[in-house]
Amino acid sequence: MCMSLPGEVARLGPDGTAEVRLEGAVQWCNALAEPGVRVGDWVLVQTGLIVARISAEEAAATLADLREMAALMDEDSPLPPPAPPVRREGEAPR
Repeated sequence: MCMSLPGEVARLGPDGTAEVRLEGAVQWCNALAEPGVRVGDWVLVQTGLIVARISAEEAAATLADLREMAALMDEDSPLPPPAPPVRREGEAPR
């Protein structure tokens, strides 16, 4: 599973790249897939590629959700056990 992270464009490079602030990190990203990206835009970044422009509100909501997920993963309680495998009708148990 791939996950896109929201970030804010800090500056543009001359070669179709953009420096993006990603929650405590700065990364140069390929901006060619999203022409018209400007400094100050909020974008989604996936594996170093800007895949979409988003609103500041959407970025804030996504970051809040990611922080909440991280906090839940940091709790002392273990994660719930994985769900049992799904069997098709007539399939023998493994």
